[in-house]
Amino acid sequence: MSLNPTQVEKAVKALWAYLRTRNDANSAQLFEDDSFVSLTLSLKKVPEAGRVKPFRIPLEHSLYEDKSICLLTKDPHKQFKEHLEQNPVDGIDKVIGLTKLRKNYRQYEDKRKLLQSFDLFLADDRILHALPSVLGKKFFDKKRQPSPVNLARNMNRDLAAARDSTYFFLSAGPTCMVKIARTSMTWQQAAANIMGSINTVVDKIPKKWKNIQAIYIRTHDSAALPIYNALPTQPVDNAVDISMGDESSKKRPLEDLETAIKTYKHDNNVQKKRKVSSKKLERKAARAKALGAASAAATPAQSKKAGSKRTKKSATKKKASSQK
Repeated sequence: MSLNPTQVEKAVKALWAYLRTRNDANSAQLFEDDSFVSLTLSLKKVPEAGRVKPFRIPLEHSLYEDKSICLLTKDPHKQFKEHLEQNPVDGIDKVIGLTKLRKNYRQYEDKRKLLQSFDLFLADDRILHALPSVLGKKFFDKKRQPSPVNLARNMNRDLAAARDSTYFFLSAGPTCMVKIARTSMTWQQAAANIMGSINTVVDKIPKKWKNIQAIYIRTHDSAALPIYNALPTQPVDNAVDISMGDESSKKRPLEDLETAIKTYKHDNNVQKKRKVSSKKLERKAARAKALGAASAAATPAQSKKAGSKRTKKSATKKKASSQK
């Protein structure tokens, strides 16, 4: 199971057209900020537990070509630095040992400057356990924690593979995101990255394609454009892939973006109505419970007084009827 290439192409073209229009309206250079394009995966069933360590997802077109990369190593770091001077890897601009990292980047401001100085951080997998206390939570809050590499075997090959990959964090929520392209790329390169990596990403999710409700592409400030949508009424074990060109896709085909967006809005409206109905029932139950508690808290004197009032009212009614 995979995505429909035609639908992916439509969505990527539409997103690139939107970015071009927005930048023209702002009189700025096209794709000046070089922001990330992400895949958003909506799940049918929330994973039981998230994962702090990211999955490495190889990409056909690297997100970090001509970008600055920092490598964190175990001590002594000079042997790695000398090796890279003799056998350079494109993008590796700085090598920092663990001792030097602890000594030179103690203060919060120093750590913030380090975070802003590089586009990607890689770390020797042998010191990975020590980095959270050394780097601080800012790296992890921004999802910029160093990605592990194996420097004990083929250092250059593993560094190049890490540079040419994206990193997928499996969250403990109903949606997951993974960076898949940059706005400085052509739409063809973005589409190739999506088609080439989607199966690898989905394989890391529990129940895989059966647990995928929808997939969208977006930037940090754009609308989410759908490239895949499963029938929301189907259980996880019987999910239908409507992006494929088989008979099942004819029941509800994603012919264009407009159809998919209408479907998405309809599903959201249904969910909102259900939430409103459940809230009304909760309010009614709360009122009934409050009334029951108030009646139970009434004193014996109040109960006797209320009983005598009812007796007087019934006697008055009988007297009036007898006079008639």
